[in-house]
Amino acid sequence: MLETLLSLVSAKLYTIIGVAGLGGLLGLILRKFIKKDTITKNLDEWLRENGKYVRKAFGGFGRVVTLNATRWPVVGGLWNKIVEPFLIFFVQLLFKTVIWFVHNAVEGFINQGLLSDNPNYAGETKKQAKATARAKD
Repeated sequence: MLETLLSLVSAKLYTIIGVAGLGGLLGLILRKFIKKDTITKNLDEWLRENGKYVRKAFGGFGRVVTLNATRWPVVGGLWNKIVEPFLIFFVQLLFKTVIWFVHNAVEGFINQGLLSDNPNYAGETKKQAKATARAKD
């Protein structure tokens, strides 16, 4: 029974050590050879270059949604004065709300989640972190 327990613990221990070692090695490689500035610069360039395709696609989608209602003799004036401004306001409000939600969700995930165990990012100074660590002991 003790041997079975020890074999389970040792197998899991080796797995944990292996995963931690590989994670540390991967982190070292990423930190050494891939710079954040390079990734950010390349992504910004790609977004700028390919933004025209997104604008063109959504421009076509907007034309499909309106069905060129301005050109219709009966509803053209009504569309331009009442419906279209309300629709534009609603779409802008919807996207502002979605962007606000995603921004706050990502910020909370990073600042209050991922960085919560790092005292420098969690709002504590190193001196406060040491004092907290001493108080816990």
